[in-house]
Amino acid sequence: MIGLALYALTILVRSLLEGLRSVPDDVRESATGLGYGRGQLLLKVELPLALPVVMAGLRVATVSTVALTTVGSLVAYGGLGNLIKDGVLTNFRAELFTASLLCVVLAFVLDALLVLAQRMLTPWTRGVRA
Repeated sequence: MIGLALYALTILVRSLLEGLRSVPDDVRESATGLGYGRGQLLLKVELPLALPVVMAGLRVATVSTVALTTVGSLVAYGGLGNLIKDGVLTNFRAELFTASLLCVVLAFVLDALLVLAQRMLTPWTRGVRA
């Protein structure tokens, strides 16, 4: 659990830093000119503008963590990794396919929930298509 959290944390910290770096300097200068202090600038200007990049990092961290949990069987912590390992060892393809499919479905569901959360948190980007 600690290893998964630390791995996800490296992705999250990097995406937070990149998100904050992506805020244009002229926006910061405008907010400072309007009288925003450092705390207000961070909370009301920089974080909302950095949120799409941060959410993208959170999505990557979530999906990669779900994928890495299957490795838990190697260190005797079970989960879907046990089903995959048992399916490989016994050549039971239905078990292997089911466990793999469950892992993919779980990753898709969590990713979709994060996309919905991002759309709710960033209403100004709904009309923008990349």
